[in-house]
Amino acid sequence: MSTRSLHAPILLTAFALLAAAAPASAQARLGVRNNPATKTVFLSQESFVLEAGVVATITKNLSGADGIALLGDNFIVSQPNLSNLMRVDRKGVVSNFAPFGLQQCYGISPAKDGTIFVANWGQKNVKAVTPWGQVSTFMQGNSQIGNVFVAPNGDVIVPYFYTGVIERVTRGGQRTTIGKIPANKGLHGILFDNEGQLFAAGHLDGVIYRIEDDGSATPFAKLPGQMGNILWYQGNFFATGYDTHQVYRIERDGTVEVFAGSGIPGGWNGPPLNARFRNPNGLIGEPKGGYLYVSESGGAIRRIQVLPGRRR
Repeated sequence: MSTRSLHAPILLTAFALLAAAAPASAQARLGVRNNPATKTVFLSQESFVLEAGVVATITKNLSGADGIALLGDNFIVSQPNLSNLMRVDRKGVVSNFAPFGLQQCYGISPAKDGTIFVANWGQKNVKAVTPWGQVSTFMQGNSQIGNVFVAPNGDVIVPYFYTGVIERVTRGGQRTTIGKIPANKGLHGILFDNEGQLFAAGHLDGVIYRIEDDGSATPFAKLPGQMGNILWYQGNFFATGYDTHQVYRIERDGTVEVFAGSGIPGGWNGPPLNARFRNPNGLIGEPKGGYLYVSESGGAIRRIQVLPGRRR
């Protein structure tokens, strides 16, 4: 599980959206399985390995940005220190979205109907926010919740930060424990890949785990420092390095590669390995392809161009 930098040429052509246009049959799962012959962990083939292009800043006018989601043509961003959600348009203009009803809110995740689910740390619960910014309690937890993830079927996946327990909650309120990582690792990152494999990641130790069918956790990869969040996007696995100030792509064998960021904290834009991030945290992809968006705890939203690199 080594770490290395990507030094790929930047492709300044219309091929930037080829990865999004790849046929579904080519977008095989990133899910990890044990090869019974070799007992090694492998990831199945993808069509393209995405490479980073130019890094830009959308806004620097937020306060402690954490979770990030797209709602229509706007970004929704959580501000834990102000206990609210803000709306940011594509030009970087910031406005209120859900100014009341939250307490130290962190990770957020959108449902297909436009509902934004919010990890409401201060009240140990998950809030549901309508597309118009109305807040209600979706479920009450029993310890701190730092993130939330809406599964493709609409269920809400709830990771408990300290205990390491992962719950699945249906929209009707039925709750099931589906996995657990070691306690006190700061369970935060959570996702399903496109074939239903569940991954979970510890914020404090930077370890990403594969959650097995029996709910047990198998280490898959380890970041060089603390983890901000993880993302499955167009057949590629990404993670933010919170205290290393970089964005990583993770290979099928668990190798962690620097995707963008020099590792020096700051706000510089430009070529991916020269750009500077400051505590990158939330991470989402443009549904139409072409960009990753990163929220920074310093209050910025950054945009990373993504380009198809080598074919797997």
